[in-house]
Amino acid sequence: MASLYPNPHARAGAAASLLALAVLAAGCAGGGSVRPDETHGIVVAAPSPQGVNLFPVTIATIDGQLQPQYRSAYWLEPGTYTFGLRSGLPGEAALPPPGELPTRKGTLTVEVAAGKRYLIAAQYADDPADEWEAVVYTVEDLEGGTEAP
Repeated sequence: MASLYPNPHARAGAAASLLALAVLAAGCAGGGSVRPDETHGIVVAAPSPQGVNLFPVTIATIDGQLQPQYRSAYWLEPGTYTFGLRSGLPGEAALPPPGELPTRKGTLTVEVAAGKRYLIAAQYADDPADEWEAVVYTVEDLEGGTEAP
C-alpha cells in the first residue's frame, strides 16, 4: 500500500504540525477550561430573546487569552473570569468582515458556579448608536448536574 507521505521527513513534519495545532488549541481554551465530565459551569454567548434590547456578542478573550472566533460556549471550572467581548450594532453580526477591526468592545466579569449556565449578550440603550453594556441576561441550572464522577 502506498503511503501518503513517501518521504519520511514529510511524515515527521506533518506529525509535528498536528502536535503544534493541538498545543495551540489547548492554549486557546483559557486557563479554566474543563471537559464536560468535570465539575463546571458554562458561559454562552447565545442569541438573545427577541424584543428585549439584547444583541449578540462574540467572546474574544477569557482572562486575556485569545479565543477561537467560532466558539460560543465555554465549559469552565468554578471561579471568576473576565471576558473580552465584541458586539456589532443591532442588526449586524458581532464579527466584522475579514480584515476589518471590531469597533465595539467590552468586558464582563462572571463568577462561574458549578451547575450553572450563563447566557451573555450586549445591551444597547434605546439609540443603537449608543454605547453598550455586557450583561448576563439569564442564569440557568444545568440538567444532570456537573459534579465529576
